[in-house]
Amino acid sequence: MHDLYYINCIAIILKSLFNPIRKKKLRRRSCVVWIHLVLQSLLPLSLSFTPAVAASFYQSTEEASPPDITTPDNRLAGAAIAAGTLISSDNQSQSAANKARSALSSAANQSARDWLNQFGSARIQLNFNEHFRLDNSELDLLLPLYDNQATILFTQLGIRNKDSRNTGNIGAGIRTYRGAWMFGANSFFDNDFSGRNRRLGVGAEAWTDNLKLSANGYLGLTGWHQSRDVADYDERPANGFDLRAEAYLPSHPQLGGKLMFEQYHGDQVALFGKHSRQRNPYALTTGLTYTPIPLLTLGTEYRAGKGGERDANLNLQLNYRLGHSWRSQTDPALMTLDRSLAGGRHDLVERNNHIVLDYRRQEFIRLTLPDRLSGKSGQPVTLTAQVNATHGVDRIEWEYASLTNAGGRIGADAQHSLSLTLPPFQAAVGNNNSYSLSAVAYDSRGKASNRATTQVTVTGHAASAATSRMTAVPATLAADGRSTSRIVVNINDEFNQPVGGLADQLALSLNFTAQSGSAPGDGVAPPALGDIRETAPGEYSALFTAGDQPGAARVMSTIGGQELTDAVVTLTPAQGNQTFSLDKNSMVADNVDVATLTFTPRDDQGNAITGLGNRLAFTSSPSAGVGISAIAEDNGVYTAALKGTVAATVTVTPVVDGTSLTALNQTLVMNAGGMDAGRSAFTAEPKSIMNDNKAASTLTFTARDAYDNPVPGLDITFGVTGVAGTSLGTVAAANGVYTAQLTANTVGTATIVPLADGSPVGALSDSVTVIDTPIVFTVTTDRPTAKAGEVVQMTIEAQYASGAPVRDFNVDIRPTTAIGRTRPRREPITASINGASMYSGKTDNSGKITLAISDDDTIGLKTTYTVTPEAGAAVTREVIFSVTTSPDSEFAYYWGHMQDTVDGIKRPALRLEVDRPSAFYRQNNEQWVVMDNVGAESWCGTGKLPNAAALTGLHARHGSMSSAFGWPDKYYVTSSYAVKGADKYALMINLANGDTNIGLTPLEPQLVACAL
Repeated sequence: MHDLYYINCIAIILKSLFNPIRKKKLRRRSCVVWIHLVLQSLLPLSLSFTPAVAASFYQSTEEASPPDITTPDNRLAGAAIAAGTLISSDNQSQSAANKARSALSSAANQSARDWLNQFGSARIQLNFNEHFRLDNSELDLLLPLYDNQATILFTQLGIRNKDSRNTGNIGAGIRTYRGAWMFGANSFFDNDFSGRNRRLGVGAEAWTDNLKLSANGYLGLTGWHQSRDVADYDERPANGFDLRAEAYLPSHPQLGGKLMFEQYHGDQVALFGKHSRQRNPYALTTGLTYTPIPLLTLGTEYRAGKGGERDANLNLQLNYRLGHSWRSQTDPALMTLDRSLAGGRHDLVERNNHIVLDYRRQEFIRLTLPDRLSGKSGQPVTLTAQVNATHGVDRIEWEYASLTNAGGRIGADAQHSLSLTLPPFQAAVGNNNSYSLSAVAYDSRGKASNRATTQVTVTGHAASAATSRMTAVPATLAADGRSTSRIVVNINDEFNQPVGGLADQLALSLNFTAQSGSAPGDGVAPPALGDIRETAPGEYSALFTAGDQPGAARVMSTIGGQELTDAVVTLTPAQGNQTFSLDKNSMVADNVDVATLTFTPRDDQGNAITGLGNRLAFTSSPSAGVGISAIAEDNGVYTAALKGTVAATVTVTPVVDGTSLTALNQTLVMNAGGMDAGRSAFTAEPKSIMNDNKAASTLTFTARDAYDNPVPGLDITFGVTGVAGTSLGTVAAANGVYTAQLTANTVGTATIVPLADGSPVGALSDSVTVIDTPIVFTVTTDRPTAKAGEVVQMTIEAQYASGAPVRDFNVDIRPTTAIGRTRPRREPITASINGASMYSGKTDNSGKITLAISDDDTIGLKTTYTVTPEAGAAVTREVIFSVTTSPDSEFAYYWGHMQDTVDGIKRPALRLEVDRPSAFYRQNNEQWVVMDNVGAESWCGTGKLPNAAALTGLHARHGSMSSAFGWPDKYYVTSSYAVKGADKYALMINLANGDTNIGLTPLEPQLVACAL
């Protein structure tokens, strides 16, 4: 019993170390007082070893030989505990209540164990709170149903209280024994009576001596329901699993360790408590246990999980085994049996008997929108939301920026709906014409719903009569039975975008009204319409042919049930022998040059018609910038003068009684006047270019006359001064605009003037700044490491940013340092560049320099070169030349490529490859470990130290190992011996000449080469 006191005291002290307040109190109070306080108040699940409670154990154990509790030590301990409990408490009445509660808990635990002893293995922990309620208590009982040497069928029952939840567990399982292993399977039903949660569990076990492996899966059977602990949340059991392992040291079965990984699935799983909920949390638990006797276990556990969650605890556990004697539960010698497979036949199933819960926030308001809406561009649609709200709907907030940014419109919205006008259809490739609209609803308490989304898709154009039109070109024809007009229908959507593909839906009809007083005679042909065809996207046309009778032909059209504005073609009487002419076909648009218009009307008998007066007019198209004088008549011949200021092709038409005689149309070309320097313009863009003969500035000269008409046909060139290395491309001309490209290879500011026929155009000029092109400078080597005697090729390249090479670019190359591999000290530089110690030169026409770097005299050095260009930052590059006398090892002093193994024998070890060598030998700049034959046997391993014949044969095949492979050529120790006097001396072989010798002393150290 004294041992139990001491063990329990140590556990309490260790636990108190985690709390600074307890540390201070521990200095002032006795360990006995702390034992009583912690065991009865903090660890009510365990038994407190006070004399009174211990006596109850002794009385219920038939085979036990309890210590005499009447001894002075025990009486003193009991008194000290009782006194310490009262003295250490600030509230003596509370302390007394705690003592009574502890006594009741102990008695209840003992009575329950005595009763359960009749049935099977049990683990019971009863705890009374200050109101004598069984909070945080638990009971587990394993009952064998069928038990023989090879198989156990059992049921396990459990009930527990945690966080004011009462949970019951019932399960069944089987354990079978195969040789040194037990394999088991089990299934459990867990029921949280308080929270109405139920769960199914399945598990597997694999045990052997000193090792227990188990796995458990947990599947919730209860759906979402109101949480008992968290307001406005639902709860349900979380699905999950755990993997567990417990192991004990065979030589010290009292010491054990445990490892467990567990994970549960859900969005808000309370693995670390209801206030630390996580999505799909996991945790890894590690622990150590010390069990001095089967009855008592001290343990520590540390659990770390997702998101930095962690906790740690110390625990004290009593393992009371039903049906076993007191002596068998307190005998340390039985720990070996306890950790054996036979000793744990009736151990309880290791699983999580507490139901881990998943939570979700309750939806007081939910918003639903249709998945998608679609329609034609400009089509009005209504988006209606469905809202389910416990506390009523306050408002809906809509998000429709993508739709309005594309040209859609939002109308007035009702409480649960939104009026939309779909945006224009985008016919560009890659545009899916789909827009996302979303909304969030709020109830009267300000709670927000989920965000719902609708995809609105514009499937195509919708024809709109308001933006579509129909015209006749021309609108007046002679009623000659052969003249034609083109009826053009432009169909657009609401956003004035053309709508194609509607030729088969467009309908045209014709209504003709004859001129008043005229009547068709025999054989008179009526006007006619041809077929409709689409001539451009959204443009449709049909050919109208005039009839023989004057009048008005009204063309009507419909599309999709919508009527477009009519087009009217006026048919005028045939023009007979009327003539209309101009005295010239072209003129200068300088408002000085004049063209004469002459119109001669005649009747059917060929007589001139006089006295038309105001009934006659002349029109021009275009009319802006064109002037026509008053008409003069001379015996039925009508003339007028035309002049203008616009450079264009002008169509002139006589008009009689408001009817245009388009059949008599005449065309006049009005050319621009002479170039006016004041009206002309010149620019160079961009204003800055690089000197790489690639970047270009565009020179643009626009020639205009006095009336701002573009003047084509000029001989325009450009003059450049200020920069010598410039080039001009070919001058291109289009409608009075003359352009050329300027490039340069010299830095400076170029001044450019336009030249017309070799002369400057007024004071017009512009400038372009030519700047240095950034140079890209690179240094590369064909390989970073080469062997002594080989060549490393270094390439230096200079390019402009445009990729053009930089020729005659000065470069200086110098070696700066040479160092070994693990020895950073500077060594003499032996490498050369093109046979010299340094290099200075220029790049060739390709912008490159190619150099050969070699180092025939190297001892295995890394040489650093600094490459300095004439402009820009210097660059460093490293080149390594290796030697055969050093191995390729991170422990070698110098860089090498020594062959490590020859004929199955490995080279000697370097000094740095051996931890604290006692002796070493220096050769060829490296230090090699030497050992005597005893040390060599240990270093190589049993049977791996070659004998004399093996090393002699190595020399016979290859000669000097130093010459052939760079190995050190001192003597090598062998496993062979020679007797000299009373001692045995190890034979040594010199791999330089094959000489066999014995050491000066029996244990003389030499080089060591081990067999693989």
